Amino acid sequence: MREIFQKLSREKQTVMLVMIVEADGSQPRGAGACMAVGMNGRLCGTIGGGILEYRAEHTAMQLLAQGRKGSFLCAYELSGEMRQEECPEIEAGGRGQENRPEVTSAEEIPEEHPEIAGAGRIPEEHLEMTEGGKTGAERLERVGKTAQPNRLEMICGGTVQMLYYPISPLNQTDREMIAQVQEAFASHERFWMLLPLEAGRIQVWRQSDAGMMTAGAKSRTILHMDDGMAWYVEEFGGDGCVYVFGGGHLAQETVPLLAHLGFRCIVLEDREEFARKELFPGAEQVCLVKFDKLVHSVHRQDYILIMTRGHSCDLEVERFALGTQAGYIGVVGSTRKAAFIREKLEDEGFSGEELGRVVSPVGLKIDSDTPAEIAVSIAAQLISVRAKKRKYTTIQPTARGWL
Repeated sequence: MREIFQKLSREKQTVMLVMIVEADGSQPRGAGACMAVGMNGRLCGTIGGGILEYRAEHTAMQLLAQGRKGSFLCAYELSGEMRQEECPEIEAGGRGQENRPEVTSAEEIPEEHPEIAGAGRIPEEHLEMTEGGKTGAERLERVGKTAQPNRLEMICGGTVQMLYYPISPLNQTDREMIAQVQEAFASHERFWMLLPLEAGRIQVWRQSDAGMMTAGAKSRTILHMDDGMAWYVEEFGGDGCVYVFGGGHLAQETVPLLAHLGFRCIVLEDREEFARKELFPGAEQVCLVKFDKLVHSVHRQDYILIMTRGHSCDLEVERFALGTQAGYIGVVGSTRKAAFIREKLEDEGFSGEELGRVVSPVGLKIDSDTPAEIAVSIAAQLISVRAKKRKYTTIQPTARGWL
């Protein structure tokens, strides 16, 4: 999403934000997957590729050509035998970009898709559902399913609810919203984006906003207001930093990968030749420190990865880590080294409960060997930890608005 809004800030044309807001059964991507589509096709992001993305991309181009002003919600049923010939533009393993038609007006769009058929216009029953009014509210059961979901011949099965929302960087309101989202991402503060499933505009709520409450419901969910309005809500930010202690070969493989996956990384190293920012693409900071004199502030949402040059440095850093509120502490090394350090810390008075916070050896078990492979196993474990942290959150809706 951050990449999409960075792209929007540079665009001079209206762009359609395409997002999966609900997914049941088996499908390439779940709720939260999104992409930005311009008049001539996808600009960035992905909702999983294949036939679904192809169809959604063309629907977005149709809506842009029609000058769509508000939200459009469309259901897709992914079932039946996959027949490649139905979408010849899609080659195996790719999207067939070179064969994609360029669309400049509603009249030029082929009438091959049921959700955009009918003299180049969106069917009236779909417009009725998504533009408010009594009928639209009555038919919006959980997420606003269309009466007859569009069937795609995809063998994976399942159903998907797709939200199409136009954003114009030339519109003052949209321009302010884009700036607000970018500012929220830059602050690294926890915030929520609210996308209207019917009438309304995108809203951004930050944790610092007065009255915000969180507890107990899944993220990436649909919330219904007392006035009948429905919103898709997704949480961003607030993931904390990954403090990587050690700047050797493994750190040099791990940090760029984590940064690419959206983790904020800070590298701490006690050797000047390894404490160079150019060694760690994507790192927010690279600090030269002394491991026996660490005073850095670490919070509950943060991660600590220990991969120093030897067990004595690991011992210093692990001792420091156990004195912080870090939500995750991982130490690279063999089972034998982990046992050695644990015994030393037990002798110093650390309890079994305290030492139980440490994951060592770090990473998922994938029989990794090289630094690059170990980096993948570590990244996979951190993705899992992050996903569990994001699982439960809510904003409480009331008759007067959002608390």
